[in-house]
Amino acid sequence: MTPLPAARLSALLLVIAGSILGPLSARAVDTNRMPPPPASPVERHDPDLKTCTSENLLRAWNQQLQAYTDQPAAVLERLRLVQRDMAIVTLNRCIQRGLLSRADARQLAIQMGLETGSPAPTTPAGQTPAGSTAGSKAEPQAPSQRP
Repeated sequence: MTPLPAARLSALLLVIAGSILGPLSARAVDTNRMPPPPASPVERHDPDLKTCTSENLLRAWNQQLQAYTDQPAAVLERLRLVQRDMAIVTLNRCIQRGLLSRADARQLAIQMGLETGSPAPTTPAGQTPAGSTAGSKAEPQAPSQRP
């Protein structure tokens, strides 16, 4: 066998190296392009008869923020707003499904501090929250009618 000229040997080595490294480098590029994460499914809770009892709704209202008492006032205020919105939606869904009367929902809204003339909602420690919405009307209503 005759020795290959240096130029041919270099070209042959490049072809061999390219065939070995080509797929590897392509895989490295592919791993850098991650597909977008899947969209999170929206879960809508449909309350049942057990959820819509006055006792369970009021107990949940009173216990929901207890785990967050160590948070700054601004965080607690935001959590109270989220809790308020969730309570109104839950009361409305219970009414719409016929699992809670309007009178019972109104009484619960008063007890939760969501109604005009109701006491201000309190934190688990019994302190009145800063910037509370006591005295403002937030009667349960259909979600499409909410401001």
